[in-house]
Amino acid sequence: MSWKVEQLIKRYEDRCVVDQLHFDLEQGQCLALLGRNGAGKSTTIRMLTSLLQSDQGAFLYEGVNLFGQTKRLRQLVGYVSQELALDKTLTAVEFMKFHAGLYHLRWREVRERAAQLLDAVSLSAVINDRIQTYSGGMKRRLDLAAALLNQPKLLILDEPTSGLDVEGREQIWSLVREFKAGGGSVLLASHDFSEVAALADLVLVMDDGKTLKLGPLEQLKAGLGDFVAQIRAEEIMQDARKTEINAALTTLDGFGESLNMEDSVQFTLRGTGELDQAQHLISDHFSKKGISLNSLRVQKPTVEDVYRFAVGGGRD
Repeated sequence: MSWKVEQLIKRYEDRCVVDQLHFDLEQGQCLALLGRNGAGKSTTIRMLTSLLQSDQGAFLYEGVNLFGQTKRLRQLVGYVSQELALDKTLTAVEFMKFHAGLYHLRWREVRERAAQLLDAVSLSAVINDRIQTYSGGMKRRLDLAAALLNQPKLLILDEPTSGLDVEGREQIWSLVREFKAGGGSVLLASHDFSEVAALADLVLVMDDGKTLKLGPLEQLKAGLGDFVAQIRAEEIMQDARKTEINAALTTLDGFGESLNMEDSVQFTLRGTGELDQAQHLISDHFSKKGISLNSLRVQKPTVEDVYRFAVGGGRD
């Protein structure tokens, strides 16, 4: 069972906010959408959840386009938005019952499943308490339980653990992993790189509505090289200092590409042996160039490195 987005486009006047977006997502996989604020992630999600009409493109499940079939789409997709839209005057049970109505589900047929879901998110003891008494983590878990009530094939999550503590975040992650293990597919939009590392199989990096990188996470990390190094010389590096470091990098064995950040220069290395060998190689190279380094960090490529090198640095 597979999902496919083909040539998805959304324009606002003369600006294209989602431009020819496409990806495939298989059963049991999680695709993470990464991008700066305004990159097009939320617009994409709104189109895929039928909250916004696309200008062009298709959203396919097993070869059938769900655009124009809103009822069918909502039967197949569960959605947890970035902003919690919970009626605080309701209890958890009342909220689940209300949610069942939105999906045209008969309460007597889903009541037992609702109870199981509330138990799975550790809310059984407070199901009759008003939502206004819940903590932020409890509200997040309730929102996820409601999104799973219709037994979706695809779960779309927009910053699902924003504002949660470590324990609350881990609990949400555990539930998402269980959903994947049961054959569900997940589309995740997140600024939390640790969350992406914990859940994602695939990554799509967007900027200005365009796809910059798309592929399996491990493949994208390997594509950067064996290591990513960071040189930090001052709190805020002057352009002349960055120019000096970048010039020296061009003659470094194994050098791939560099990225200028506000307070550092980052660069990729390939074919330089083990970690300690790479560190020694860099230190020795710059020492011979007469350039002193205040700080050098060398590590295996991470999700954040994939993102930073794709967008060219900067901040969200």
